[in-house]
Amino acid sequence: MNINPEWKINPTLIHEIETLLQQKNDERAQVKLQSLLEELDFLQNRLQQTAHMLEERSKELFNLYQISEWIIRDDISENNFFQKLIQIIPDVWQYPEITCARIIINEREFKSEHFRRTAWIQSDEIMIQNQSIGKIEVCYLEERPEEYKGPFLQEELALLNAIARKAGLFLERKKNARELHESHENLKVILQSLGDAVIATDTRGIIKQMNPVAENLTGWKLSEAKDKKIEDVFHIVNTFSGEKVVNPVSLVLQSGQIAHLANQTKLISKTGQEYQIADSGAPITDKEGNVTGVVLVFRDVTKDFKLQQKLKESEKRWQFALEGSGEGVWDWDITTGKVFYSDQWKKMLGHEPHEIKKSYQEWESRIHPEDLTQTLNTLKQQLASPPHIYSSKHRMRCKDGAYIWVLDRGKVVTISENGKPERIVGTSTDITKQKEMEEKIRESEKKYRHITENFSDIVWRTDLNFKTTYISPSIKWIFNETPEEHLKKEVKDKFPPDAQEQIQRIVVEELQKEKQGNTDLNRSRKVELQHYKNDGSLIWVEMNVSYIRDEQGNITGFQGVTRDISKRKKAEIELKNKMEEMERFNRAMVGRENKMIELKKEINELLEKAGQAKKYRIPD
Repeated sequence: MNINPEWKINPTLIHEIETLLQQKNDERAQVKLQSLLEELDFLQNRLQQTAHMLEERSKELFNLYQISEWIIRDDISENNFFQKLIQIIPDVWQYPEITCARIIINEREFKSEHFRRTAWIQSDEIMIQNQSIGKIEVCYLEERPEEYKGPFLQEELALLNAIARKAGLFLERKKNARELHESHENLKVILQSLGDAVIATDTRGIIKQMNPVAENLTGWKLSEAKDKKIEDVFHIVNTFSGEKVVNPVSLVLQSGQIAHLANQTKLISKTGQEYQIADSGAPITDKEGNVTGVVLVFRDVTKDFKLQQKLKESEKRWQFALEGSGEGVWDWDITTGKVFYSDQWKKMLGHEPHEIKKSYQEWESRIHPEDLTQTLNTLKQQLASPPHIYSSKHRMRCKDGAYIWVLDRGKVVTISENGKPERIVGTSTDITKQKEMEEKIRESEKKYRHITENFSDIVWRTDLNFKTTYISPSIKWIFNETPEEHLKKEVKDKFPPDAQEQIQRIVVEELQKEKQGNTDLNRSRKVELQHYKNDGSLIWVEMNVSYIRDEQGNITGFQGVTRDISKRKKAEIELKNKMEEMERFNRAMVGRENKMIELKKEINELLEKAGQAKKYRIPD
């Protein structure tokens, strides 16, 4: 029997064996020796098993350590990780020579060499946040003795579970890293694209981040300002007194709450440039609500501030301006029912300043009975919801009993905490002349429509896309279709292709004229082209086209008159054919006359050669 010298056997046991070996003839010694040798053999087997188990566990720990190292490495991709993992798995199992493995992640698959799914298989799920996204399978290619579960050891089941957990941890870490990177990139893009300036500090007020707008307003680059105190970069003073203002970052760090600057705050940049700013500071907190820093958001409101100052200066003059324009001013305190009426408002109704009291009833009682319900409903509806703007046209009774048309316009300037209007300010304008003009226009339009409806030619209007917006009833006499049928048609349904091309050329020419600047805006143009009738046949029409323009003179559409010129066109074509026929006849007659002159010349030449006198006189 060979005893491994590296094994540490009990010295007492060795001594007993040596003593018994010296007593060769002692039967009892031989029996005891045999017993000791069997015990030694048992211990040797146990030692070998333990050494094997330690070696296996050592491999497991080494591989788990390797996997743990891969998990924390940023330079290993998911594919690389699983390719490495699939290579080391077979070596860790007790029969590596017949072990194969496969990892399935979503639609990706990683397999060891000679992988084949067999009856001797163990698997475990790969989980991320309690959701399965894949699995690891380990198979024996040959049958082996039964162990804890099939041919697999209990330790191997635990190892596979540990590997699956670490694979899940790796994927979760990669997912978190991607999301964190995307979050950082998104935050970076947001900061770069924000119209407001942004500065972020830590809890000591030390600058850690700022965007380009903040760089521009403070005059500091991030590379210069980073790790400096906020007070050294963000220098603010009171606009009117010039005194230093408490930095909002300090206020946030003291209170842990959002802090706002006063409206009269001025930022002085590194270069001495001054900006009127509006800003606020807010705490940056972690998941537990602990303040980890402050974000300061501010913007340049210099132009707005100057406008506000000018507005305040002009507020004293606005009422005089309105009065001078003929508009009456009123200011209604809804909670008390009291209304301020300007002198012009009273004068508009023919009253002296002292004749109208500061009462809501003074207005309501003067509304024409036929307009009262509609006017009050309009007032109620328009003031009930944003933007709380009131507008109404109605008749008001004057001092002499006559009625004038008034345009009332107002806006709520004070709203209660429960969202109800408390004060409204507005104007009243006498629009009686405008109303009279509108009535005249309606009468004119009525007459115009009567004329067009009884006019043999077609009167029409279109928008810029040649979509017909009006067509007179006379269309039925020329195109044999109703106005309703015509309004549904597109340009291609009205004109043949060559006429469509003609229209496009004319539009291009007219638009070029518009750009010249000295073109007659009231010009018109006559066009002759073919037009489809309702049955698909073609007729010739003459269109006298002019332009519809807005108040700025821009073309918004077309209008014109269309006339059937088929008979005239037919006569023109017949006349043209006759003229062409006459031209051909004239050319034929001229040809015969020239031929006779040539023959006469030849006869004269022959007579001269014969010594005779010329017979014909030929003009030069």
